[in-house]
Amino acid sequence: MDGYIKSIARQGDGQLLVAGYFGEANGLARTSLALFVNDASASLDRDFNPTITKLDGSVSDLKQVTPLANGQIMVAGHLRQADGITRTALVRLFSDGLLDTSFDAQITITSGTSIRANRVAEVNGKYLVSGYVTFEGLARGFLTRLTNTGALDASFGPTAAPTPSPNVNILAGEVKDMALQKDGRIMVCGDFSEIIDGSFWDRPQRGHIARFTADGLLDGTFTTNIGANNAINAMALQPNGRIIIGGAFTRYNLPNYSDPDNRNHIARVLSNGDLDASFNPGSGLTDPSVASYLVSANALTWLSSGKVLVGGGFSLYNGTARIKLAQVLAGPANFNPGTFLLLLMDN
Repeated sequence: MDGYIKSIARQGDGQLLVAGYFGEANGLARTSLALFVNDASASLDRDFNPTITKLDGSVSDLKQVTPLANGQIMVAGHLRQADGITRTALVRLFSDGLLDTSFDAQITITSGTSIRANRVAEVNGKYLVSGYVTFEGLARGFLTRLTNTGALDASFGPTAAPTPSPNVNILAGEVKDMALQKDGRIMVCGDFSEIIDGSFWDRPQRGHIARFTADGLLDGTFTTNIGANNAINAMALQPNGRIIIGGAFTRYNLPNYSDPDNRNHIARVLSNGDLDASFNPGSGLTDPSVASYLVSANALTWLSSGKVLVGGGFSLYNGTARIKLAQVLAGPANFNPGTFLLLLMDN
């Protein structure tokens, strides 16, 4: 591939969907989405070739590809056309890659432009969507829910004044990741610091991570005090309700800036938003060969073994060499992972 892979998903038949930002795969033209067949060669499916582009016809920048319960495929990202038909942020495809014209995402945000979706999740035949929007001329984030046809779900989110955009939550920064708890509540994270609820002086403060009810209302039982001091790029939910977070941050709920950083790019948060002190990564993720602002965790995946995979831009975990991808022990609440890290890849 001539670009970046940003999402991989396995279909029920074992075939792999790959999305990202690329113009070719295995020497054949593709617009950031490809399908690889389930055989020993893992070869490219030559017949699966939807054309998904930006408005100017250049290849789309796809953030997530998701197999749906009915065998169809949902694609989220920076896109404006599919097979020559106007579409915004989301595209639903049949299993052969053809566009499902019965779905047209209508993410209508008052005073909002340049909408792109970073995450989408199917829940009871509807679609939770989060991502980026230029709102009143500023970079913001959003969370909403769409019906099976793509209309805004009138039963989701705030509706009463002074909410700036009915049925859509607006956040003061991009929403980069989204995860669903077992009870249906919705976790989001990104580079936001508050919720834009229409108030002027008393906007709810959330330090780069927030929780909403299943109906899309801000959950007041999850508060962050200060929260992270920089963007949270990814989350992984543990079965016990605790949340592993990774990103560009170096501090979490640390009010005194004379104190040393307490969480370098990876941390665990309790179900109420407090820092979980029992998960202590030591010096965390670092890379002495680059400027500190270039170090980050960009992807997290919880494993049933009680470990978590972390990927991003780093070369050390708590002083031990690990290049870009590592597996961290994160099981019992009182376990300090320290240097107990398993190497998965050398580069």
